[in-house]
Amino acid sequence: MDLRAFSPADHQACLDLAAARSPLFPPRLAAFLAHPADFYVLAHDGLILACGGFSLSPNSPEAHLHWLLVSPSHERQGLGRYLTMFLLKQISSRGPISLVHASLPPPFETFLLKQGFHPHPGHLYTKKLTVCP
Repeated sequence: MDLRAFSPADHQACLDLAAARSPLFPPRLAAFLAHPADFYVLAHDGLILACGGFSLSPNSPEAHLHWLLVSPSHERQGLGRYLTMFLLKQISSRGPISLVHASLPPPFETFLLKQGFHPHPGHLYTKKLTVCP
């Protein structure tokens, strides 16, 4: 497995992952990928199996996870969890971030609960980032 920063060569593979979830996703992901500051891909043998990223809130100690996508043929193998934990580690390395927000379509919300996120109205989930003393 190779977890690395997104490159323009990964663009179509990420759009394909989005299309596997919903025909509405590729245009929205394409717009996001026009400026993918903190976006990563998980690849194996040259295939993109998962992708996702985050953004930091400019005026608050908060971050947002974006586009957590895993290939349908590779679900339930820990790739989404691995990518999420990597993203949370990246977020925490950027400074004093105390809260992370995420949203996923209803069929995938259970995934966020298993990662320690807590539900809020409107399909929004949050997770506190705390460092043990």
